[in-house]
Amino acid sequence: MNAGHFSNRTDKIDTLVMHYTVSNMARTLMHFFGDQGVVSANYIISEDGYIFKNIKKKFAAHHAGISYWNGKSKINANSLGIEHVNPGYKVYDDQPSGIRVKGSDKEWYPFTEEEIYSSIQLSKHLIEKFNIIPENIVGHSDIAPKRKEDPGPLFPWKKFAENDIGAWPNFETSWRLDCFKDAIQKNNLEKWLTEHLHIWGYKLPDEQTSAEDIIRSFQMHFRQDDISGIADLETAAILNALICNYKCINNKCPCTTLK
Repeated sequence: MNAGHFSNRTDKIDTLVMHYTVSNMARTLMHFFGDQGVVSANYIISEDGYIFKNIKKKFAAHHAGISYWNGKSKINANSLGIEHVNPGYKVYDDQPSGIRVKGSDKEWYPFTEEEIYSSIQLSKHLIEKFNIIPENIVGHSDIAPKRKEDPGPLFPWKKFAENDIGAWPNFETSWRLDCFKDAIQKNNLEKWLTEHLHIWGYKLPDEQTSAEDIIRSFQMHFRQDDISGIADLETAAILNALICNYKCINNKCPCTTLK
């Protein structure tokens, strides 16, 4: 692998980013190891579950690109990237049919059991080694809304959370309806969502990325049966539960007041 695929690490590792490759294993290796390439990942997991370690942890793999998460930009510097060999979604007519998800016109492809098992084992090891918090286990689409869609709406985030990898909303614990009741009354749920998605870790909307893009990325992670990007009560309830589950301090939920 030539030096164009990685750089010196300039920050402490605190984030783990999940990807899919949109290609088979052979093409993935050519892309990541070719002389003309500039991208890479720390690990690649094949469809049959083999793990390939590509870049030493002291180097930053070029896997995140233009990105933002939890107050930091240029996420390559503080993250590790895991690529999962997966075609992503149907592009050509001669490809097999995929799975349709509400809110998307694509047909998505699921991951193999072997691949997910290996990913869970690798993730557990990395989380323990680098003390990565649940909120910082993210997808490429979380850190680069609109620009990226991987690992897609079929990535089994809930199964990962059941194995103590990443966050998942727990509605059995207390969560504050009053956090977004005022937003409902003011008919401004989208504003509430973008403010609180920023509390969770997402970037704020800008000229390149709309509120709908950011909401959709959140839904691809936490509400995978509808990824329309529409601000609705179910999305708000999931986000509110996550914030109260993971970001409350001394039972104080960091809700903001709409102006």
